[in-house]
Amino acid sequence: MIYEDKRKAFIVIYSVILAVFEVYIIYFLIVDPSFIGVKQRIFDIKYSLIITIYWMWLNFSITITGLLFAKQSFKSEKKEIRFKGLVLVIAFLTYPICGVLDAGVDLNTIGLIIVRSLLMFGALMLYIGFFVPKVIKKLFHLE
Repeated sequence: MIYEDKRKAFIVIYSVILAVFEVYIIYFLIVDPSFIGVKQRIFDIKYSLIITIYWMWLNFSITITGLLFAKQSFKSEKKEIRFKGLVLVIAFLTYPICGVLDAGVDLNTIGLIIVRSLLMFGALMLYIGFFVPKVIKKLFHLE
């Protein structure tokens, strides 16, 4: 939405990468799932290097595009739009960083609980940033 002139190029590049990744996933789900990841504990998976690189690339992409999107909202005259931008900045920093920690770092049980709690917090911030509930509007005097 920000770079309309580069939209088609982005769509083509991301579509190719995602199609290759989907083929990789489907192929190895059938042939040998350990090329995707192996179960370590009841709630944890050790992902393969390819999957970890993909998740990190995806998280990096989400962070950059999300922050660029949120940055535009700070230019608005409306208090609610600026609030949304602030909440989205929190979300677009929290969620991807914790996603990389969850996928790429070997965490113990306490670490998993903390990181996944922060992932839920990031998801909640995404929700609030895009769809500000009336309770939040009243709490922060946005109406």
